[in-house]
Amino acid sequence: MNELYLNGATLMTTPTPRQLEVALKAGFAGIEARAERLRGKEHQSELEATRSALKQGGKVLSLNGLGLQPLPDGKLDAKKLEADLPELLDITAALGAGLLLVVPLRAAGVSFEAALEGIREGLTRACEAAKKYGIALGFEFLGFADCPVNTSAKALKLAETLPSIGFVLDSCHMYASGSGLGDFPAARLHLVHLNDCALPPSMSIEDGDRVLPGEGRIPLRQYVQGLRSGGFSGPWSLETFNQALWRQDPQEVALEGYRKLRAVLE
Repeated sequence: MNELYLNGATLMTTPTPRQLEVALKAGFAGIEARAERLRGKEHQSELEATRSALKQGGKVLSLNGLGLQPLPDGKLDAKKLEADLPELLDITAALGAGLLLVVPLRAAGVSFEAALEGIREGLTRACEAAKKYGIALGFEFLGFADCPVNTSAKALKLAETLPSIGFVLDSCHMYASGSGLGDFPAARLHLVHLNDCALPPSMSIEDGDRVLPGEGRIPLRQYVQGLRSGGFSGPWSLETFNQALWRQDPQEVALEGYRKLRAVLE
């Protein structure tokens, strides 16, 4: 169970060094850091404080993350990528993290077919830049109706010609999109996010609808069993965006989240 991490989205309003502290006290090996809390000059002090906190122990597994934005015609928003990528890679490296998450951003009215080549282009460029840092990319599809890459099948199709790109799976996006585990090879799975949802499966589910593992309808144990039978053994991360949790004591949230995540995995 030393491969359990706490995603910063579970405690989004808590400063990153405090997230690391409560995660370690709860039993997690470390955290997934959120770029929203660390980007820009206004967050430089939090980045430096996080680096200092890491000297006392713990690990930042990944930085969440880089968004690839399709334009209305499906082409990649290259200017956004050029603006975001160097800074995010610098932050990932500064934290000693080996993984940068990449997601396809929502783009209403843009089909998968229209966005396919643009997102491939973005992943190719990001991968080339990340190699210079020794950082891997983990691509995560988003199960929203208005996201061009919103199922496991589409994510696998996208990465057919990108063998160096790994994947990050999220239980809520799997559930919302009705996706199966598909043919994700364990060797290409960097990480799995585990969370739950009390709503029926639908692409109208939003991030804020997530709850802690075991509090909803997602067949988490079935997902875990399927992943393990395919050869994946971790790491696993708890990622919710539930604002009710943000208003609670972060240490209590971390303790309860760790307990419920372990219960699913055991």
